[in-house]
Amino acid sequence: MNRAVATIVGAAVATLGVTAPPTARADTQCAQPGTPWHGTPWQQQVLSPERVRPFADGSGVVVAVLSTGVDAAQPLLAGSVEPGYDALTGRGPADDDCVGTGTAIAGTLAAHDDAADQSTSDADPAGSAGPATGVVGLAPKARILPVRISDGSGQPDQGTDPKVLAAGITFAIGHGAQIVDVAEPAYSSSPELSAALAQAADRNVVLIVAAGVLSAHSSPSATPVPTATAGTGSVLNVGALDANDRRWTGSPIGGFIGLVAPGVATVCLQRGGGAATVDGTDVASGFVAGTAALVRQQLPLAPAASVVSRLTETATPVGGPGSPEFGHGMVNPYSAVTATAVPARAGTAAAAEHLAPPPPTPADHQDPTLIAAAIALIAAAAVALGRPVVVRGRRGGWRPSTAAVTSVWPEPAEPGPPLELFGGRDAKVRQRP
Repeated sequence: MNRAVATIVGAAVATLGVTAPPTARADTQCAQPGTPWHGTPWQQQVLSPERVRPFADGSGVVVAVLSTGVDAAQPLLAGSVEPGYDALTGRGPADDDCVGTGTAIAGTLAAHDDAADQSTSDADPAGSAGPATGVVGLAPKARILPVRISDGSGQPDQGTDPKVLAAGITFAIGHGAQIVDVAEPAYSSSPELSAALAQAADRNVVLIVAAGVLSAHSSPSATPVPTATAGTGSVLNVGALDANDRRWTGSPIGGFIGLVAPGVATVCLQRGGGAATVDGTDVASGFVAGTAALVRQQLPLAPAASVVSRLTETATPVGGPGSPEFGHGMVNPYSAVTATAVPARAGTAAAAEHLAPPPPTPADHQDPTLIAAAIALIAAAAVALGRPVVVRGRRGGWRPSTAAVTSVWPEPAEPGPPLELFGGRDAKVRQRP
């Protein structure tokens, strides 16, 4: 049912004094389910989510996806999607998705790790909408909070109504989102949006914002809102590139670009099941939001600006530093979760001491036999060296002595490197991928 028909029906029902139920959209008017996908999508070959998994999986982190809603019935998102909120109407949930964009973004974040264990026949004997067996989210244990700010009816380069965007951000903050992914930015502000952004900064929320769409009739200088140039330090704008590190033709260019991520022919979950290839900075923002969720899991109390610094400082360089096309480079989830302290950028509220190293890998643990031997050696030395002191103290009634001090300690041998005693853990150097 299109919006004109829905308006007529709603007016007729209101005239009769009856409250109309929410209008259901016919599935035939929505994006059709995708197809099964086998193999490893190119974006996962680049971002390597399997390398990240020993360090973080998004557990305990809520990510709000501000887009077209999210299909909670998508098999690989089952159990991960909250009811959410429809900011377009001001009421109702957003756990359905007629357009499919929000579902694609949510999949980059939280498509389940067990995808490879599912077979096409389990979901659909005909194979038309089976599971996307190769699609895996960067943060599969994260919770997705869908917020609808678009129904797909407008031109992508027109952006979101700033008042609707403000309502979406406010809802997300009020419902526990630590990361807010704005998949469709605004191109102008409003008092409501300014207040919502101030609240996000005050609540330590990271805002990952798609850079928008550059088209033939849009202004090349159009700046998305929210934007990193607003000075909050907790906003990161995301552009899109392809498998050959080339900028997507629709990805805007400007000093506001913070990072880029896969956004051309990316294999993403589709509403109703299966997968489809998608282009856009909106889906690129999902990869950055997923990485932010991993860092937030590791650093739950760090300032939002520190999370942003971690993402930008660990990016894979593309196009030179500070490129107006690529910003700091392509997001690098593995480096982001394995990095040690990253200094905050000047002018932000971040502090390096908030950034702790990731949990140790099994290779970092010491050999228990060596540790036990070291403890025994230290204890024996303490007994041997302490005995003369005890004997002398007993003889002197434990009174202070005024006699000249004669050394009872043997000349110390040249000490060996202590790290060798414990396996040389700190001698290891982490290699960036």
